[in-house]
Amino acid sequence: MGLRRSYLQFIEDAANRTLGEFRGRRVLELGNQRIGRREGIRERTGRDWFTNRGAEHIALDFNGKDGAVALDLSRRIDRPDWRGHFDLITNAGTTEHVEPFAAQWECFANLHDWLRPGGIAIHIVPGIEELQARGRWQNHCNNYYSAQFFADLAAANDYALVASTVLNDLRAVCVQKRSDRPFASERAALLAGITRREGGIVYHGIDDPERNRPVHVARRWLRRLGWR
Repeated sequence: MGLRRSYLQFIEDAANRTLGEFRGRRVLELGNQRIGRREGIRERTGRDWFTNRGAEHIALDFNGKDGAVALDLSRRIDRPDWRGHFDLITNAGTTEHVEPFAAQWECFANLHDWLRPGGIAIHIVPGIEELQARGRWQNHCNNYYSAQFFADLAAANDYALVASTVLNDLRAVCVQKRSDRPFASERAALLAGITRREGGIVYHGIDDPERNRPVHVARRWLRRLGWR
């Protein structure tokens, strides 16, 4: 999906509100995200943006580029060194591409395990309400999250819902983990908050050949021009 100025501002505001400065904070970025030139930001990658603010940065992406760790979020991942490790996890357009559908549970369970108590997770993802109202992110993915999804996720796992808004027709949410309790969302309940719309992109990183098929490139350009 890439990082826009408004997404980075949301991340920075949420972090300042909950964590203070970025310096010394451990950040896990889902996807080695790029920043477009038109955003008017010096940095071109999420990695550079976070490290220039003093954070310790790790990206998770199948493509393994820019130092990213190649892991499959559709499976439960046993990384004892990551358990309760990260102060901030950012999900700017990654989890909606995790397949199969049932593996959304594994994906969010992994994120829960890796976040430390007191840490925050920021999700900027396609929302079903926004899709139904404007249709702008149609065919971007197969999974669209409801506002209730994040409310239920927070309630089940002792998260504080710090912020929730809409950016660029995407649902932007910040939750803060308040305790070290195990991931408690029931699979059926979690999946009930996600609406399926088949026909979207399923790819393994920003450089995956599936993402770069002409039809998907054309869709992204049309969205940039304001087409739905």
